[in-house]
Amino acid sequence: MVKVFGKVVYGSWKDGSDIYKDSKGYFVMQWDAEKDAEYKKYLPSWKPAANAPKMRFDTKKQKWRLVRTKNVASTRKRKTAKKLKGGSKEQ
Repeated sequence: MVKVFGKVVYGSWKDGSDIYKDSKGYFVMQWDAEKDAEYKKYLPSWKPAANAPKMRFDTKKQKWRLVRTKNVASTRKRKTAKKLKGGSKEQ
């Protein structure tokens, strides 16, 4: 996840604004022109993508890098049982 101003960004909304999370849920920051104030618009039905890539900041190269996770199931060697076809052999 990417951090902006100390907040974790979970995605982007339809209008291009960033989605953040607090104790009440996911929200975007909106501007109210009548009150000249900024407020949080909560998104009750929005959920982050399960396969969203996670990012970390590489301090040596000063770049954002994708964090790839290893698939544990594919790295394990599976034991295969040998099956005999047609039963036992008769001599």
